[in-house]
Amino acid sequence: MLNSNNANNYLFGLIVLSMCLSSCTDSYKPATVTAEVYKESYEENAIYNDVAYRVNITVKNCGENPIVYDTAICAFVPSSGRPLFNKIYIYDEARGNNEENYRRDLKTDVIESNLTRMFTSTTNGFTYNLLHDAGSLPLQIVFTLLIGNSEPAQSVIGSYGANLPDIQTLPQYTGVTNTKGKKITLHLR
Repeated sequence: MLNSNNANNYLFGLIVLSMCLSSCTDSYKPATVTAEVYKESYEENAIYNDVAYRVNITVKNCGENPIVYDTAICAFVPSSGRPLFNKIYIYDEARGNNEENYRRDLKTDVIESNLTRMFTSTTNGFTYNLLHDAGSLPLQIVFTLLIGNSEPAQSVIGSYGANLPDIQTLPQYTGVTNTKGKKITLHLR
């Protein structure tokens, strides 16, 4: 998880860059990005004992070439205040899951043409602050795939985003595979 001014500036730069790239290539979308959104409750001893957004993001490669990436970033962005960044690395599970091992053993993953990959992100422990900072405006979600083990990494699909539905209107996540969340489409920004 990133929560620093550098990360904020970095993601803002990616969003601006992807907006420029998307305006130059209006007819080409490298991917479609959709999500199922749930509310998720935590046990009594969980952080802040609250509910959270749980977002299962599906990326479909619409191009002819494979999408190669090593990191996925999902940001929950309020209208004011600080966003929450969830960074998802592809890594060797045998070496453990700390950030030092992520950076040292970074691997890439591939989404072949017409295939999909799913990513999960949650606001666990940060939901109250994010909703407070959003005020009466909807909380937004921004998602991108990156390649490159050093900053600045390069976005390989651009940035996709959407407004999240009100958390009270969402179905409860139960962990059962046939439970359906509220479907949203994230649009290239």
